[in-house]
Amino acid sequence: VKQITFQNDKFTMELPKFMALADVALRVIYMKLDIFSIQCPTYSMKINAVQNILEVSKEKTVEGSSINANQCITEVQSISGDKEISTNTDENNLLETIIDLRQYHPIGSIFIVDLFELPNQAKVVKGWNMQQVNYGKLKSFTYNKDENPSPLVLTVSIDENIVLYDTPQIAHWDSLTKQWKTNGISDTRYDKEENLLFFRTDVLGPFALMQDVYYNMPFQYWSVCPLALNKCILKVVGVAMEIFITIKDELCCASFPKHNYHLHHLNDQWVTPKELIELLRSTGVNIFPYEDGYKYIDVSQKDNILLKSLYQQMSLLACSFSFCWSKWNSFCDEENVVLQATEYISSNESFEHPEMSDYHLYLATTRICCKLKANENADAFSNELFPETSMLPDLYHTLRKEASSAVRARIKETSVLFVECVNELLSASNLLV
Repeated sequence: VKQITFQNDKFTMELPKFMALADVALRVIYMKLDIFSIQCPTYSMKINAVQNILEVSKEKTVEGSSINANQCITEVQSISGDKEISTNTDENNLLETIIDLRQYHPIGSIFIVDLFELPNQAKVVKGWNMQQVNYGKLKSFTYNKDENPSPLVLTVSIDENIVLYDTPQIAHWDSLTKQWKTNGISDTRYDKEENLLFFRTDVLGPFALMQDVYYNMPFQYWSVCPLALNKCILKVVGVAMEIFITIKDELCCASFPKHNYHLHHLNDQWVTPKELIELLRSTGVNIFPYEDGYKYIDVSQKDNILLKSLYQQMSLLACSFSFCWSKWNSFCDEENVVLQATEYISSNESFEHPEMSDYHLYLATTRICCKLKANENADAFSNELFPETSMLPDLYHTLRKEASSAVRARIKETSVLFVECVNELLSASNLLV
C-alpha cells in the first residue's frame, strides 16, 4: 500500500496496490464556502403545487375576474390533485443514499480530493534537461471501481472549531444529479481524541461532513431574561448543548459554558442575527429549525399566525419581562400556546435568572390571552383564570395591564432596532413549538 500524507493538514490517503505502482498525483482543496449545496433540489423547502395555483386564482379574482371563488377552488382541487400526489411521492421516495438538506447541514470545510496522471517527467540526456511539453489540462486518473474493487482509505483531520455530537456522516457531491450522496463510502470511524475521521471510498471529488439539524431539538428548556434597557439574554438548552445569546440593540453574540472550549472563538463576536445563525450552523450548533422542521422532529405544531404574533409581542416586552419554557405547552393543541412570564427589571447587567416561583402561566390563542391560576408544578393542567384577572386580546396587553409604572416606562423607551433583533432570533429558533 502506498501512502500519501500532507502533514500540515493531517490528511492521508492510502492507495491500493494497483494504484501504488502508477504515476499519480494527489490534489486536496479545502473550501470555506459551500458552492455546491445551493444547487441541490432539497436546499429550499418545496412549496405545495396546490397552494401556488390557489394564490394565482385569488389574484385573478381580485383583479376583477368573473369566475366565482368557490368554482376556482373546486377546479384547482380537481386539476391539481395529481400534482399534489406526485410532489408528496417525490419527497417520500428520496433514496437512502441521498442527503436531505432539509434535515442535514454541512459543517466545517468542504474538501475536494482528486487524482491526476503525472505528466512526462524531465530527463537528463547528455547534460540537457529534456521534457515533453503538454499544453493540455491535467488528466484525471481513471478509477474504475468495477475493475479495481479495492477502495481508497482516507484520513481527514476535523476542524477543532466545530461541534460533533456523534460520528459525523460523510457525503460526496454527485455533479450529475446535483446531490450530496453517501453511496461509495464505507467503514466510517471517528477518533475523538485525535480528532481524525477515517473512511473508505470508491468515489472522488468534493466531500462534506453532514450533521443532523435537529439533533438538539425539541429543546429541553429556554428563557428570555432582561439585562438592561435594550439588552436581554436568550438561553437555550438542547439534548447535548447549552447556549447563551446576548442581544444588545441591533446586534447579538453567542457564549457557551466553559467545557465547550472549542467554541470559545465565537464568544464576544457581535454580529447581526442573520450572521449569527449562519455562523452557528457552520460550526454544528444549530438551534434554528427550518420551516418544515415538523417533518423531522416530534413537536406539537402551532398556528403560524399565533406564533408570529407572540414572537413580536415578546420582543416588545423583552427588556422588562422574563419569559421561559412551560411543559404544558406540548399538551395543548395547535390553537393554544402556554408559556411562563414575569415582570423583571435587573439592577445590573449581570445575568440573574428570576426565581421560578415568580413566574405565572399565560395561555394565548389567536383571539384572547389570559393569566392562569395553575402553575408549572401543578399535577394537571387547568385553563381556569387567575383570580381578579380577565381575558384580553393578546399577550402584550395582558402583561402591560398588570405591569408597574417603571416597567411601562421602559417599554416606551425600548428601541425599534432591539425589538426587531429579538423578534428575528425568536422567530428563527421557533421556541414555542
